[in-house]
Amino acid sequence: MRVPHDSAATGIAVGVLGLIAALALVLPYTVMPASISTTPALSRIEVAGGALAVLGGVAAAVRSRVDGYAPAWWVGLALLAAGIPSLVGDTAREQSRALHVAAALVALACALRAAHSPEVDTTISPVGAVVSTVIAGGALLAAAQVLPVPAGTYRLAHGGIALAYALLASTVVFHGHAHRGAAWPGLVPVLTGLGCAALVTALAPAAHGAAPLGAALVLLFTFAFAAMQIVGDLRAAGSLQRRAAFESELLRRQAERDRRRVEERFAETLHEVRSTVCALEGGVRGLDGTRIGDAPRRRAPLASALGAEIERLRTLVSEHEPAAGTRYRVDGALTPMLTVSAAGGWPVQWAIPQDVEVSGRPADLAQVVHGLLVNATRHAAGSPIDVSVRRDHEFVLVCVDDRGPGVDRGLRDAIFERGVQGAGSAPDGAHGLGLYIARSMMRRAGGDVWVEPRLGGGSRFVVAVPTADPAALAVGELAVS
Repeated sequence: MRVPHDSAATGIAVGVLGLIAALALVLPYTVMPASISTTPALSRIEVAGGALAVLGGVAAAVRSRVDGYAPAWWVGLALLAAGIPSLVGDTAREQSRALHVAAALVALACALRAAHSPEVDTTISPVGAVVSTVIAGGALLAAAQVLPVPAGTYRLAHGGIALAYALLASTVVFHGHAHRGAAWPGLVPVLTGLGCAALVTALAPAAHGAAPLGAALVLLFTFAFAAMQIVGDLRAAGSLQRRAAFESELLRRQAERDRRRVEERFAETLHEVRSTVCALEGGVRGLDGTRIGDAPRRRAPLASALGAEIERLRTLVSEHEPAAGTRYRVDGALTPMLTVSAAGGWPVQWAIPQDVEVSGRPADLAQVVHGLLVNATRHAAGSPIDVSVRRDHEFVLVCVDDRGPGVDRGLRDAIFERGVQGAGSAPDGAHGLGLYIARSMMRRAGGDVWVEPRLGGGSRFVVAVPTADPAALAVGELAVS
């Protein structure tokens, strides 16, 4: 994950660091006397620079763990290696000079790794890298105590280090223009600053009291730039991660809703297929003449109704959603299903006018009414079932009456909830799905389903089907006589 970076800011930083290096190389030795002591100021500047380097290094390491940006890890190690000697060393001592040279070499190696690191590197082991750095640091400290570096060699080494930083910065710039590489955008200013500091150390008069001061000033501004850039990148990376986490949570919730919708649709389809298959089985048995005789004139309507029910079953299990909003005749949607149900032995009678049309999907209406017939045969076994149709304003009401025990007033809404079963439900029921499916399906189509007492005892389930396109009906226009 790349954090946005302004290339103009990088160019300005390089220019400012170069100017500071030039002033550090010239101004202290032309203005300040050679005999003046700069030790107090030098010590404060070095400590401040070292603290900024540690801050930037830790922030870079944290950023690499936040968004997996591998170059930030090596930039952090480079800053730590370059800044820690300023906290623990004294450039006036020969042992500390050796430590500065060794630390500069380590920082150069880490910067080289950062320049050529991919954006994402799963081979980085934070524990192994930290342990290796600690071991290397201990070895360098031990070497600094037994291998003092003379002042001339010290300046020559820093000259070579300055040249190496310049070459590496040029490589990073070329690679960035040619390939838009993954190197951290602030790497060039940091390399420039480290190289300028090494150059000031190499070219400054060694006998002058301000000799180390110029390099310390360049390092201070370099580490300040790096710390500000890396802390800003860390904040930006944190913001991107929070946004990514938010979007991921939204996707997870959407996937959960989709999964639940698929599961509910599967349960609904399985429930209706099971009921339809039972009705088809009864209708097929009716064809053998045991229920309706062998006369072809009576077998033909049943065969036609069976064909229509098989087509409805195919629609139920189809992967494609049937078109909505078509106009159809109520008797054409219900008569085949009612014919097959009666042939299967259900005590159902119906009177449906042939000129009543509604809007929606005929298979949905047949499925809902079929579910109400199943419900009536379970809760009012042996009771006659009457299906009637009448108009009511913008709706057609399909009524399914039985003469069973009825539904208690307190359960007339609850029985349409998922998983709720009425009193006296059969133990092999559909787990409270039938009425829930019926109401959900009709409300999606712009209608509704409810239950009311039947005059003379029993229950009346009413299916309200819109006569016009449901999208044209305002919410709450359902009128019940």
